[in-house]
Amino acid sequence: MPPTVAQVYLTTRCGLACEWCPAIPLRRCYGGRGVDAKWDPTKRNIEEIADMGIPRVKLDGGDVLLMPWLPRPLELCNELGLHCSITLSGQMLRQRLSEWGDEWLGLPDVLGLSVEGNPQRHDKRRAKGCHPALVATLKASARVRRGKPTLLVFTLVPGIDGNIDEVQIESVLELAREHGAIIMANFLFGPFHTGRKDECRAMWTSLAGQELEVLDWLKGQPEVLPFDDKLAFIRGGGNNIENTSCHASEAVLVISPEGKVVRHCFISPHASVKIEEGGIRAAVKVLDELYREEHAQRSGTITNYCQGCMALCHIGVGWAHKRGLVGPELTDELMRF
Repeated sequence: MPPTVAQVYLTTRCGLACEWCPAIPLRRCYGGRGVDAKWDPTKRNIEEIADMGIPRVKLDGGDVLLMPWLPRPLELCNELGLHCSITLSGQMLRQRLSEWGDEWLGLPDVLGLSVEGNPQRHDKRRAKGCHPALVATLKASARVRRGKPTLLVFTLVPGIDGNIDEVQIESVLELAREHGAIIMANFLFGPFHTGRKDECRAMWTSLAGQELEVLDWLKGQPEVLPFDDKLAFIRGGGNNIENTSCHASEAVLVISPEGKVVRHCFISPHASVKIEEGGIRAAVKVLDELYREEHAQRSGTITNYCQGCMALCHIGVGWAHKRGLVGPELTDELMRF
């Protein structure tokens, strides 16, 4: 069974510096340097992904809006019949709308827009002007997406400085209702790269009282995708080595900005192989051979890393892959993640 998703990283760069960003390990892989993909190899990779029978492409970063040719891979995915998704945030939204117009927002099958809460909280945690840019993008999306889903990727943070309260959540609900968007709950997680995994687990396992009542209220709203399984996974302490939910290495083909196939995933210890003349298939074959050798698996390291990992980036993909979902069923399942 081929992977369910190809995760194609376009850049390590981002103008923001969000404290819990899951792209932190990606940047650390390059010593903090900004690394951008080039269009021609990205085009060849996407064409091979389609030929391999992988149905979905997620264009990822960093901030993908930094790539001046971003509409081109979106157009290519449409031409090849690939289901494409992107998630956008930050100050460049208005600039790209001005430069590219509105129609490119209609190209991805799923468009995600990150949101942190009400306008004041969102701009405080991102940067000044990010919330007005988000609203402008929602307005443009409502005009051009023609029924394709637009997700508000709402990162929920517990605790005193968090946003699990009716004031913050009602603001996001109003945005979704006004612009025809869907809310996807994105639960804050603490993988190893933050150095705060145990702290984050404690935040979720101690969740009680008013915050749980607010989450019960939130999940009952018609604009919100189901999230009981995600919350249970987080509150239960994440993966365990006997029954991991991620399945990233079999379900997700990860391609780095400089054109390497990466396994396991960017937030864990990983091995990588450069995509050269033989293409993605040849690189995957080399990785498969490497992984048969104990030293390449960094014996026990990946297993130990996955123990307690609460990262949600690949979990939905792994579950869908394991169940063999395809077509609309696959799309419906993965939209929630």
